[in-house]
Amino acid sequence: MLKKIPFDNITRWNSTYYMIKVTLELKEVVLYILNLTINNELKKYTLTNTDWEALQELNNIFTIFASPIIKLQG
Repeated sequence: MLKKIPFDNITRWNSTYYMIKVTLELKEVVLYILNLTINNELKKYTLTNTDWEALQELNNIFTIFASPIIKLQG
């Protein structure tokens, strides 16, 4: 199945959650592509281990709120 990282939407906090969630799911792919590219403009956006850890922490926090918010929206 094809996955793509969704865009952030400032009016919906959960768009940030989904963006981070999918990015973490595709971490191996993102790192693989960044390691293979010769495009220096793209390489400057390579995330460090600290960046990946921060994304994981944010994901952990957002996960707590995701389920109740989805139930409230329904």
